[in-house]
Amino acid sequence: MPTVVGVKLRFAPKTLMFETGGHVPKEGDSVIVETERGIEIGLVNQAPQDVAASNLPGSTKPIMRIADAEDLAYSAELTV
Repeated sequence: MPTVVGVKLRFAPKTLMFETGGHVPKEGDSVIVETERGIEIGLVNQAPQDVAASNLPGSTKPIMRIADAEDLAYSAELTV
């Protein structure tokens, strides 16, 4: 069973599910993920949970990494 988290992206109307990919994000953490739009930063808004693969929508991508200070500064720079 994969472990997934819900991630809210800036331009996505709903929460998207991503596999933790060996990372241990907590609710409220910013994470770097790859989407159809490219690499984006998002906010974990659903804590990690084990979910049966059959209950996931299509294939889920893993989180690339938990955002660090440099990622957050770059994101803030882009939103100004």
